[in-house]
Amino acid sequence: MKKIFLTVDTECHDINLQNKYIWGTINGKPYGLERILMLGKELDISINFFVDIAECKRYGVQFIKNICDMIEKYGQNVYIHLHPNYISGDDERTFLWQYNSDEQRIIIEETLEYYRELFPGRLLPAFRAGRYGVNKEIYLELYKAFNGRVLDLSYCSPGGKMCHLFAEDVKTNNAVIKFSNCIIFPNTSFICLDFWGINKRMGLDAAQGTIGEFKEVLKSNSLGYIIITMHSWNFIKSFFFIKKKIWAHKSHLRKFRKMVEFAKNNKYQFCDLERDFILEEAIKESDQVQNLSKGFIGKIKSLIRNFIRFQDMAWLSPKYFYFYTSLYGLIVIIVILLLIVVI
Repeated sequence: MKKIFLTVDTECHDINLQNKYIWGTINGKPYGLERILMLGKELDISINFFVDIAECKRYGVQFIKNICDMIEKYGQNVYIHLHPNYISGDDERTFLWQYNSDEQRIIIEETLEYYRELFPGRLLPAFRAGRYGVNKEIYLELYKAFNGRVLDLSYCSPGGKMCHLFAEDVKTNNAVIKFSNCIIFPNTSFICLDFWGINKRMGLDAAQGTIGEFKEVLKSNSLGYIIITMHSWNFIKSFFFIKKKIWAHKSHLRKFRKMVEFAKNNKYQFCDLERDFILEEAIKESDQVQNLSKGFIGKIKSLIRNFIRFQDMAWLSPKYFYFYTSLYGLIVIIVILLLIVVI
């Protein structure tokens, strides 16, 4: 039985929009955090919640406690997520790699103090940096702050604009490894586009990934430990040009159910990091990176999937919104011109 660790980054980027990021209450029904928890119970799966504990400083401990209490009420565990700007107060520096070692240590230690206040006596929780924003220097600070080895899920292979830990540093892409006295559990990634010298990777994501990609990755996967990522707002639909209005993202809900069903039917078990992660078992595995854009058919499918993916993202991104609006506008104009010529 292969193990899937479904992780949910639970964070609120604007306290005035907490219904958009956390609760997702629409006509009295929850489509945010509680809907994910309800699905976990209904489908009988473990879910690993990475709550942005650093938000305690800006929004107050009670706000985060309410979130953690709800997660624990459903029998799931809370792990540490950390967006450093909520501790530093510097919203121009949202990645941990933008801070020096002393600043990193202060930010990590202060976040841990909040965690200990929320969970007295709990030891060695898993950790993930906000926006995957680690560099190789941070692991010494993590080791010191946690008083020993820590399980880190910040590495977003192969590194880049967000994650500043690179494959040449850690010598892995998707396999679990020991690094600087810590354990790195990479966010499972695959090649989603390999075309004309363009080679793009993406993480196995319950929202941004397609059901076809998910099935292909799981079918040919040789790793016994993989990660699926999502966010607390993935079942909430919103538009960048309408700040406070939200809708239920029913297509994401349907896709999630299909993903869970497919995984179970293919002998995958949804696991908890604290209970089911066994280091000696995990580090025996060979590395693997799957290329879903191989061959003519693979390239065609990858182009279609990426077109659909970025179209879905257009509701949240002005850049993509204007691109797709212009594209479909141009298609309409061409159709009208063709009709005029034919008529």
